[in-house]
Amino acid sequence: MQDVNEKYLDIVKAGKDLFWKFGLKKVSVEEICEKAKVSRATFYKYFKNKEKLAVYILKSVIDDGIKDYQDIMANEIDFEQKVEKTILFKIDRAKDISQVFLNDLYKGEFPELTEYFARVTSDNIQMIKNDYRMAQSEGYIRSDIKIDFIMYYINKMYEMSTDEKLCSLYLNPAEMIAEMMRFFFYGILSRDK
Repeated sequence: MQDVNEKYLDIVKAGKDLFWKFGLKKVSVEEICEKAKVSRATFYKYFKNKEKLAVYILKSVIDDGIKDYQDIMANEIDFEQKVEKTILFKIDRAKDISQVFLNDLYKGEFPELTEYFARVTSDNIQMIKNDYRMAQSEGYIRSDIKIDFIMYYINKMYEMSTDEKLCSLYLNPAEMIAEMMRFFFYGILSRDK
């Protein structure tokens, strides 16, 4: 990769903005160049095609996310706060990504992007499972709950956070997320009983 310069950064920002909103399939190199105010030659100086740009952007976002996750887990706070912070963090990071872009990730029309995403997702899930197993062995998580169930449930919480019907029950997203977190940690039974 060439030295990073302003035009390169403009291409990356334009690509991210467009991909996150419209997906990869619906965005052309010309549209990226127009938004970044660069020529096609400048685009191709840095990226072979729009899929390579999308992989680069996704890798940058995921690498930042992994670092932030590891910082949270290394923090000297109780495990409940760590889980809450990681869930809030993931919800916040995912809020700007369109369903169209997510469909592009999963459908396989862009093999390099899909393969990269599948590989890194698998690695990240394993890292989180290891952290949760450690927490379980230290008594922070009940021993009678499967870690795989917890992971499945957390993924469902992410899906729920974008459900329009559920969101309409709350004054704002923070209120809904707080209730989701209380339900996740304490269930439906009163803590006083």
